[in-house]
Amino acid sequence: MVPIDGSPHLPAAITQWTGDSRGHWEDDTLIVETTNFTGKTPSFQMPIKLVDPALNGVVGSGENFTLIERFTRTSDAIIVYQYPVTDLGTFTHAFTAAIPLKTSDSQLFKYACH
Repeated sequence: MVPIDGSPHLPAAITQWTGDSRGHWEDDTLIVETTNFTGKTPSFQMPIKLVDPALNGVVGSGENFTLIERFTRTSDAIIVYQYPVTDLGTFTHAFTAAIPLKTSDSQLFKYACH
């Protein structure tokens, strides 16, 4: 659940594994800003083959990380999910991931359950 009522983020001293999210609309795009990650939360997860397998693919720290996600419906069947990664303590430059999410007739299960 992401509050979209304009309420402020939690105080910076309160950190959570999945951060503290707040959302708002900009035209047809839902913007979700998440802050207050713990220092144990990675700022990014890559395929294990690209990094030390002992790290399980996780890199960076969420300690000073702010995640800004954009969800934009581009057609009746597609939502484009975009998020920039700016963690110059881990990466040499910022980058943005863009993932098209297509509708499905399949049943959707909660990620934590499967």
